[in-house]
Amino acid sequence: MRNLIISATVTTALSISTLSLAQDPPIGVAAEKVASITQAAVANPSDPAVVDAFVATLVEVPTGSGFYLVEGDILISRGEIANYLENRQPRRAGDPPTEAPVSKELIVNIVNGQYDYLKTEHDRSLKYAIDRGSFRSSQEADAVLANFQMGAQAWVEACKECGVSFSLVEDSSDVDFVISYVDDVDGPIARAFFPSYPKDLWRVEVFPDYFSDNLSFDQVGVMRHEIGHILGFRHEHIGNIPGCFAEGGTYQPITPYTPNSVMHYMCGDGGSFDLALRETDVEGFRCLYTTGKPCR
Repeated sequence: MRNLIISATVTTALSISTLSLAQDPPIGVAAEKVASITQAAVANPSDPAVVDAFVATLVEVPTGSGFYLVEGDILISRGEIANYLENRQPRRAGDPPTEAPVSKELIVNIVNGQYDYLKTEHDRSLKYAIDRGSFRSSQEADAVLANFQMGAQAWVEACKECGVSFSLVEDSSDVDFVISYVDDVDGPIARAFFPSYPKDLWRVEVFPDYFSDNLSFDQVGVMRHEIGHILGFRHEHIGNIPGCFAEGGTYQPITPYTPNSVMHYMCGDGGSFDLALRETDVEGFRCLYTTGKPCR
């Protein structure tokens, strides 16, 4: 089965979090209560009281922003939560097909029935700037910029014929996205965006955990993972992987399942701390960006 996954879903902001990448979902009485609230919300996404109870279990990042972390690494707005919950409902007999059969795969996003990736030559020439003033020091800004550039270069060199480029510019008013630091200890390690996101959400943000001495993940690898989202790829473990979070939305497998994919969390006996590109990651990238189709 071929499975790098493209996904069509709500306007979520994908990121890497310490919880999702470092451990399985929590256990215990509190976790059971959260699971019960979540199940009720998935079953009743049109019930405001039930949805409010679910929102109360989430972390708002940053506080007051109206964006909430779900599944450990996805930021969605308050207005998108009902849609997100609907997307997590189990399929019923007779439902029209909205996603490819999924179990284990690298994945691409689908929006309005279309693969969500950088389709045109213009789209693939990405310009970015770094908001140095948002960082705690020039050293941290320099480190993040260098790590992003190395992560981007890995994707570019993996498929030169794909025509993707990342160019650093000084004028932040003439860029596709900005790299910045968000000083919120409740945030993930980092986050990025899908090509279909509104332009005001086209940001790559790093959070305090990115600089933690206890960070197990390769910092360049974190950037490789986030750039995977920018290119349209979802998480490798997206559905029905024991020990991993399930995710809503619509998606298409395009390569075989790769447990150590750059897009796989540390869960379900899969994942890697280096978050390096694997052969199937490169294969799926090449298939999608040169043919517009999954690998066959």
